[in-house]
Amino acid sequence: MFPATLPRLHFAKTALIAALILGFCASLLRATQTAGDVRIYEVKGQPIEIILKDGSKPPLRVGESVPHDATIRTSATATITLIFSNGAMLAVQPGSELQVDFLTSDPARPALPATPATTHSSAVSDTDVKLKKGLIMLDVPPQNKKSNFQVTTPLGIACIRGTRFFVQSGKNLALVGVVEGKVLAQSLAGDSKMVGPGTTVAMTPAGFVEPGGAGVTLLDRTLHILQAFRAVAHNQNSATPKSPSSRASYKVSE
Repeated sequence: MFPATLPRLHFAKTALIAALILGFCASLLRATQTAGDVRIYEVKGQPIEIILKDGSKPPLRVGESVPHDATIRTSATATITLIFSNGAMLAVQPGSELQVDFLTSDPARPALPATPATTHSSAVSDTDVKLKKGLIMLDVPPQNKKSNFQVTTPLGIACIRGTRFFVQSGKNLALVGVVEGKVLAQSLAGDSKMVGPGTTVAMTPAGFVEPGGAGVTLLDRTLHILQAFRAVAHNQNSATPKSPSSRASYKVSE
């Protein structure tokens, strides 16, 4: 019995060493990356709070950068849309709170691509959108194979490489719905599901449950909003705000 145990111990030791090496390599990769550029693309309504790590709330305007790891809060009547230098777009809906952790190996890439959400990003980047509550809609173009893009909620994670989808996070329920592409949803219970086009999954503290009819409504809404952004993006210069109302500066509410 003892000799038969040796191969298992050797395999476990080898697996542990491999995991440590991979983790070390991932840490080294992140250490070589710098904060990527995330900018405000459109603002509708007020108040919107952008809170830095030190608690300050700086005034920001359309076209300006959002500081790395800042917390974003929208009121019940406000929305804000962000654009990443890797081409991704993020539409934050009313009553939401999130934090964006975006690192890239190529900080020199333009912050506002000529055709956002449609260009392939060759730079390696790591993106983690931490959605505490509320609803966000994302349009992520194909990323480098070594890149990582995920949305983290208190109830689970949505991992993607290039897709159009939404994530909604509530107290005891999170929804992930896909308009185009695929998203790997992972619950805190340890199970996972691949979500395809036109499909919604729901996660609770205990794992996956039936999403109900809310997912269909959110899919339609996501498709409408993201299509509107794509249409405008194709007919404007990369440095031009989406609409005349977007050009008006705003001050973050105190």
